[in-house]
Amino acid sequence: MYKTYYIRMYHYAYGFINDMDASKDVVSDVFSKLWKDFSDIDLDKVSSYLYVCVRNESMNYLRKQKGMAKYVEYCKSAFSEEDENYWQNMDDRLTEIGTIIDTMPSKTKFVLEQCYMNGHTYKEVAEMMDITTNGVKKHITKAFSLLRSHFKDKKEGT
Repeated sequence: MYKTYYIRMYHYAYGFINDMDASKDVVSDVFSKLWKDFSDIDLDKVSSYLYVCVRNESMNYLRKQKGMAKYVEYCKSAFSEEDENYWQNMDDRLTEIGTIIDTMPSKTKFVLEQCYMNGHTYKEVAEMMDITTNGVKKHITKAFSLLRSHFKDKKEGT
């Protein structure tokens, strides 16, 4: 089955992702899940199952990539572009952000990581934590407020 469908699934994933390595990873993940759930799958519909799974995994991959891009954009916008040395020390800044995130309350840290680093939606995180989506939004607001406050204070020299 792997030999029969791998190339087709790879090209299908590549059509969404446009990245050879990521497409290979997506297809490998789908086949791995297929082997785990093999007894539950109707062999007459395996082709349809694979196409749906590859599409879904490709969309999940893209959503996670988009989430990381949003997080990086936020980090960039949180800093002043007027200070030329600021961008020269980007590694230090990212380490500093990581340190700030590590000091956040555990639930706030979890929400931030799940939404912006792992690409989960607010609804998915709310279900994971058994809270409302508004609760997730409050944690995100709190996390960004802590980040903004830290860098604002630092810029002002306090």
